[in-house]
Amino acid sequence: MYISILGDSISTYEGYNPIGYQVFYQYEKLIKNNLTNVADTWWMQVVKGMGGELCVNNSFSGSFVHETCEFSISAKERCQALHDGTHEPSAILILAGTNDCLGGVSAAVFYNGYTTMLKRIRERYPNAKIYCATLTFGSNGKMEMTERGYSMLLAHNNAIQRAVGESGVELIDLFQYKEYYPSNDGTHPNKEGHRWIATRWLEQCKEKGNV
Repeated sequence: MYISILGDSISTYEGYNPIGYQVFYQYEKLIKNNLTNVADTWWMQVVKGMGGELCVNNSFSGSFVHETCEFSISAKERCQALHDGTHEPSAILILAGTNDCLGGVSAAVFYNGYTTMLKRIRERYPNAKIYCATLTFGSNGKMEMTERGYSMLLAHNNAIQRAVGESGVELIDLFQYKEYYPSNDGTHPNKEGHRWIATRWLEQCKEKGNV
């Protein structure tokens, strides 16, 4: 099984994204976040946990789901670039929307972008199983989600759940735990944060009978 990734900075890693893409996890940021190799990332842990091999990781640091340019996550150029020269993806893992939430994109506009993204992916990869995760934030302190954090995320996560339900793809609900993942800067997961995401992602895949 070949598995592709679509996302933002949280899913980047040096040497694993298309040439010219902005990458967060490189150089000193790898050291600061205690990532020693790509096996520490949430997505590689999930790929291996699902018994698959990585096909393409189309993640771009700072990108929005809402389409504003060719590097937007819902842009056709990215939604339909999840295969390599040899393999088509059997599954596609999507963790996207944090920049929209923090960047002031309304939930209604975000929903439109998310549905466009899913439509474009399904047009190009009709046989791939698609997994979409809801959003949570990171914390370098208390793990329990605050009321403020919950309210900031609620509308955008409702938009994801609505888009996923209408599209008939799989939901990975990270928001349901009402926790933050470990993070040094409050946004990007460190090694423990990546493990937090991967563990919960795989738990839900097992519940759905997909592992």
